[in-house]
Amino acid sequence: MAAHPERFGETSVPASRQVDTIADLALIYEPDVNLCVLPRVLCPDLQAFSKAACAQPIALNGVLPASEGGWTAWLAAYAGLPGHRAFVEDVSALAEIYASLLEPDALGVRLHQLAGPMCPRLHVDRVGIRLLCTYAGPGTQWLDDPSADRRLLGPGAGGRSDTESGLIRTPELVRSIPTGAIALLKGETFPGNAGHGVIHRSPADPAPRLLFSLDAVWQD
Repeated sequence: MAAHPERFGETSVPASRQVDTIADLALIYEPDVNLCVLPRVLCPDLQAFSKAACAQPIALNGVLPASEGGWTAWLAAYAGLPGHRAFVEDVSALAEIYASLLEPDALGVRLHQLAGPMCPRLHVDRVGIRLLCTYAGPGTQWLDDPSADRRLLGPGAGGRSDTESGLIRTPELVRSIPTGAIALLKGETFPGNAGHGVIHRSPADPAPRLLFSLDAVWQD
């Protein structure tokens, strides 16, 4: 698998990887990887839908079967937007990629139009592996471990900003996931990953965003 380590210090454990192909996303299972990013350029139809959707108050949340889609019905309220069919096909393809990697029983899905930062502070999530795709607007920001002091996450910051607390050791190394990219973020509840969930936040840029996410759901 071709991959490009993003090294921001003397160590790259855990670290991000920018990958070249869909198959390379399986690198997220490597113990020293907590973020995989596959850049891509959205086609004109996807760009048209995303631009139009950013003018809508969208806040969709749901659970869909991992094996059967249902995306057309889930997005039926936006069938009148340009590029709707292309968007349905794209999120369906992302769900297929995600399901093939994790083999969940169902998918927790979200599509939100955001007018400001949803999670403005750097943090880690108590999830296994989450898929994110920002279809419009600035992408999620992240910080690799060599550029961060995890002790200052959350309450450890003492109410100070990420920069004031010292959490961000090197501010210029805060990175952004490109718009349109497929990103897999490993969280704190992935087996063996406690204390190593990818450190990330919403961008400070107030430009409207269209954010899609997938989480694996297992049923007993």
